[in-house]
Amino acid sequence: MEVRSRKKVLVVASDLATHSDLRRILCAYEEENRNFGGPLVSLYKDLEIESASHGPEGWTRLQESLRRNQPFVLAVIDAKVSGEWDAAETIIRLWSEDPLLPVILYKSNGFTAEERRDVLHQLGYSDRFLFVNGDSDPDVFRQMTAAQIERRLVHLATANKLASLQRDLERAQLDLRESMQTKNEFLANISHEIRTPMNAILGFTHLLLKEPLTEPQLEKLHYVQNAGDSLMIIIDGVLDFAKLSAGQLRLAITPFELESVLNDVASAAGPLAQEKGLAVDHQVISSSPRWFCGDRFRIRQILWNLVQNAVKFTEHGAVRIQAIIDEETDDSATIRVVVTDTGIGIPTERQKIMFQSFAQADGSLSRHYGGLGLGLAISKQLADLMGGQIGFRSPPGQGSSFWFIFTLPKHQGAKEGDQASTPPTTLNYGSKRSRISGKPNVLVVEGEYFHRTTVELLLGRAGCFIDLAENAQDAQLMLEKNNYDLILLDYALDGLNVIRSIRQREEGASRCTPVVMLAAQSYAAKRVACLEAGADEFVVKPCTPEMLIGTVCHFLPGLQLGDGGQAFEDEDREKLPKNEEECLSAICMALEEENFPQLEKTAGHLKNMATRKGERDVADQATRVLLSARSHELRKTALAVQRLQSVMNQGCCAVPGQKSGGSV
Repeated sequence: MEVRSRKKVLVVASDLATHSDLRRILCAYEEENRNFGGPLVSLYKDLEIESASHGPEGWTRLQESLRRNQPFVLAVIDAKVSGEWDAAETIIRLWSEDPLLPVILYKSNGFTAEERRDVLHQLGYSDRFLFVNGDSDPDVFRQMTAAQIERRLVHLATANKLASLQRDLERAQLDLRESMQTKNEFLANISHEIRTPMNAILGFTHLLLKEPLTEPQLEKLHYVQNAGDSLMIIIDGVLDFAKLSAGQLRLAITPFELESVLNDVASAAGPLAQEKGLAVDHQVISSSPRWFCGDRFRIRQILWNLVQNAVKFTEHGAVRIQAIIDEETDDSATIRVVVTDTGIGIPTERQKIMFQSFAQADGSLSRHYGGLGLGLAISKQLADLMGGQIGFRSPPGQGSSFWFIFTLPKHQGAKEGDQASTPPTTLNYGSKRSRISGKPNVLVVEGEYFHRTTVELLLGRAGCFIDLAENAQDAQLMLEKNNYDLILLDYALDGLNVIRSIRQREEGASRCTPVVMLAAQSYAAKRVACLEAGADEFVVKPCTPEMLIGTVCHFLPGLQLGDGGQAFEDEDREKLPKNEEECLSAICMALEEENFPQLEKTAGHLKNMATRKGERDVADQATRVLLSARSHELRKTALAVQRLQSVMNQGCCAVPGQKSGGSV
């Protein structure tokens, strides 16, 4: 509350003579002593008296003063005030409006001891009011009122300052929110702008790898593919860090199998470890329970960051991943995952900053090993978001041991005895149907030219008939004219309204068209909104061609992309080898028979199998076999098969049938 220049005092007395006496004592003092000056004169300068004849009138005047932002600096209440409120009741009412208002309880002929006890019984002992006798020396009265006024002015000045600071803080918080919103909008836009060309780079690279190429051309394309994959890791890391810092990353809770997460991480680390001659062992100490409810993707992200760092900073030896059930109840379990390596360790003086952003154990490491130093910072924030803990122990030169502890509810969809074999039932918002006979009709609703072209070429190779729409209006017109087996829908093209209109049109129908929503940002809230609107799946762009084709094949189960450019029907797929050893045997047999179409098909199947398992070397050599077979050059094809055999015999792929706990 801002105090105006004049200081107002409220006097409540029923006797007019009391008002006159108080005015004379308070207001005449400045005039009589103006020439002498001093602090007391300054305090009484511009003093203004407002009079009230009874309690309710004084209460009304107090309310008006507060509404005008001109609070009283003092209230003087006559102990003999008459009316429906006595003096004590009047003070209580005034304090209900202005709790810090100082009050002087005045009585012209003085208070008896009994009168004081009665007032204290009602008001309590407080420094907010004083007893003053009217027959005391006027200077004593002035001194007492001055002390109360001065204390009140200090309180009001402090309140004004606090109010000003509060307003400044609110403005700063508003500016910060606006700044964060601007930054988040920028990140969302830049994410979309970066992911759009990256999707084209990765998609067209994938398509070019299927063309007849010379070995130098093929090698250069693999460099492009590897560089694109590395760039996407950096982009995803920066965007995840920004979302975590802004508090905008939300967890997506779904059922998952713990062991499969460890298998995924170990398989993904396999190629990098094999290049350095390292072994990656993974093991689940307790086999029960196996299914939990949580954010599988974020748990995998934390473990991948830990394992990737372990492999990166280890030159000799092995990396071990262990998952241990620390505690267990009927409904939940506390899991401890430990990643141990035999690497260079972390210097003691750098250990305290390892979970800070852009931190690495040594500044020169970023040049030698690469990376931005965000992996551990993101892992720490994700662990905090899950209510878990993350830490490490690293004697310098003796390797490191990072641990991640988190508690998850058990998945209750299956009995404990059959958790190992029965996957959880996930909730689907749109129902699926088998594709009709013949080639499937797919509608691609995509605003970006590169996305449309890439998806058209990929699905066209898979044997689909493609309709393209570059906006929501064209999509609605096509949906009115045609029936589709699958719809790929860009979220940015008013995707939520389009999917809602599709589901409204299908109400009462015997089938529902599966809809896959494509989006350039992976916010959990956006994913939930799409699924609730009726989408069957949510895919983040850019996605790998294998991921896109895998998603399409999930909804069109009779379809599978072959590297020869044809679709494998169910009966063809039944004849394909079941593992990598069978693939190699089939390739060798097809080479002996000079059956180039079969050789091309089997090599493409092996490439897909190796790619899914993260075996880049095997996938590369299988691609060389495929391209050589496509050219029908026997000598060139035989050399490619020989190199494939050499890579696989050197143990660059996982041993078929390997169980958890083995070396990847």
